[in-house]
Amino acid sequence: MPPCCLSPTNCCPVPGLRPHHVVALRLSGGASTGDFTVGRTFLLGGGDSADAGVVNFGSRASSLLRGFADATFAGSHVALANAEYRWPIARPQRGIGTAPIFLHSVHAAVFADAGEAWTLAFRAGALKTSTGGELSADIVAGYFAPLTVTFGAAWGHDRSGAFGDRATAYFRVGKAF
Repeated sequence: MPPCCLSPTNCCPVPGLRPHHVVALRLSGGASTGDFTVGRTFLLGGGDSADAGVVNFGSRASSLLRGFADATFAGSHVALANAEYRWPIARPQRGIGTAPIFLHSVHAAVFADAGEAWTLAFRAGALKTSTGGELSADIVAGYFAPLTVTFGAAWGHDRSGAFGDRATAYFRVGKAF
C-alpha cells in the first residue's frame, strides 16, 4: 500500500524519527444541507472515535477532538484534523498463567487535534484545538478477540471562548483512528 492510502483505519502513516515510530495524520469533514428538520447534525468533541472506516455517514464520524467532553460542539458542518506521533514502549507478549487474557504490546502517542462544527458560517477564530498524550495496550481477550485500551489526557482550547481551557482525562476501547 502507498504511504498515504485509504485504509480501513482512514489514516496516513508516515515513518517517524526511529524504527517502529510513526506519524499518523487524518483529515475529515462533513456537511448537511437542505431542510433542517431532516438534516444531519454533526457532533464534535471527546476522546472516543466512532471511526468505522473510510466511509462513515454518522453524526460522530468526525468527532475525535480530545480535550473536550463528548459531543460538546454540534453543527450542520464539521471539519477536523488529527495528528499523532506514535511509538512502541514494550512488547511483553505474555499472559497471566492460563487466564484468557494476553498483553501483546504497550505503546504511547502525543497528539494535536483541531476542529470546528458550525451551522451558518465557518469562523477560523472559533477553531477548537487540543494537545495531549496517550498510553495504550494491545491485548487479546478470550484467546481470540484483539482489543486496544487507551488512557489519555488532553488540554482543550476553544478559541471562540464559549468554553474555558481545560484538562481532560479519558479512557477508550479501540484505536483513535
